[in-house]
Amino acid sequence: LVVGAANLAADGVSMGVGNFLAIRADERAREAEGLPELERHPWKHGLATLVAFVVAGAVPLIPYLFLRQSPLAISTIMTFTTLFVLGSLRALVTRDRWWQTGLETFALGTFVAGAAYAAGRLVVLAVRL
Repeated sequence: LVVGAANLAADGVSMGVGNFLAIRADERAREAEGLPELERHPWKHGLATLVAFVVAGAVPLIPYLFLRQSPLAISTIMTFTTLFVLGSLRALVTRDRWWQTGLETFALGTFVAGAAYAAGRLVVLAVRL
């Protein structure tokens, strides 16, 4: 829980700052080319990214706070369900098919989770040597 919460905070801040900097850089490039401003307040996007990341990223930790039996299984189910739902909601903005955006986010999230698990396993193997 401690590592999960610390990672959630650090990644959330990193994602928010990254979004803020990307929008600000784009606006400055537009300004240099004499193009009109698109985003007046890039910090709002950064803050929204931080909040969304922390809220969605907290989902895998919730079962560990409240359950003694099978928190990993419940955490996995909740995480994959959240990925699909968030992806599906993206269709409200993009006008894509909800099930396609849901599956895309689910698949990419599964890939990222697999990469994180593999990295952890590599660390365990390296420590054992």
